[in-house]
Amino acid sequence: MLTDLETLPQLMPPKAEELSSPYGGMLVETLTAEDAWASFGKEPELEGARPRLIAWGSDAAADIVCWDASGDDPSAWPVLVHHRGKGVWQRHDCGMVEFLVRVLRAEFPANPLSDLSLWGRHPALFLSESEEERLLEQGLDPWAALPAPAPPSCCCEQRHSSAP
Repeated sequence: MLTDLETLPQLMPPKAEELSSPYGGMLVETLTAEDAWASFGKEPELEGARPRLIAWGSDAAADIVCWDASGDDPSAWPVLVHHRGKGVWQRHDCGMVEFLVRVLRAEFPANPLSDLSLWGRHPALFLSESEEERLLEQGLDPWAALPAPAPPSCCCEQRHSSAP
């Protein structure tokens, strides 16, 4: 079955005049990534490459994580990391989800990020920004270990615990 490509959503490169949009953070990161691509070294296999960068993440060490959106198939876009600690760009031939899972499980030969906070952090905890704010307002550390869930209660608990 053929798909009408005109009906599929398309990713557009960020424009400088859009920086005031609610999505400005990643637009700014994409522009920063483009500057970093022009200014910093690359692993040998990336020399001479001219990727179409779309930033989708950054870490506490100021690494920038991008897709190389040069290809037509977004599911095949590799991950490019500007590793600030090494001052070099690296390519990882996997998608965003696989990249994150491999970082959290420490499945790369070495941490692809300068920041160690996510390396080998399995199982991981995801909190939305609103949930993090809610916990902080309650005076709780949102990133502290969460208590184990209580076992399910049984409506006939007394019958199970009392002797005949």
